[in-house]
Amino acid sequence: MGREPGIGPAQLTCPNTDTDHSDQSVPVLFAPLFLEGLADSLDNLSVWVGDLGWREDGLVAIQEAADTYRELAARWPDVYRHRL
Repeated sequence: MGREPGIGPAQLTCPNTDTDHSDQSVPVLFAPLFLEGLADSLDNLSVWVGDLGWREDGLVAIQEAADTYRELAARWPDVYRHRL
């Protein structure tokens, strides 16, 4: 008995292909969420690589996380300043 094929790239198409996605308002609208996720991930990464003894790599990751948090706090201080 064979395995049923899973969802592949051909099935993962945008259902609304006639939509013009050149409008940059949507990515800009969600940019803070992506940047916050990036900063959180870099923060976690710095701890993990530090625990492995790679202190310099951990320092680079936490510095980039802090820079990202600073960028967020500069744009949206009421929301992100507490993260610094």
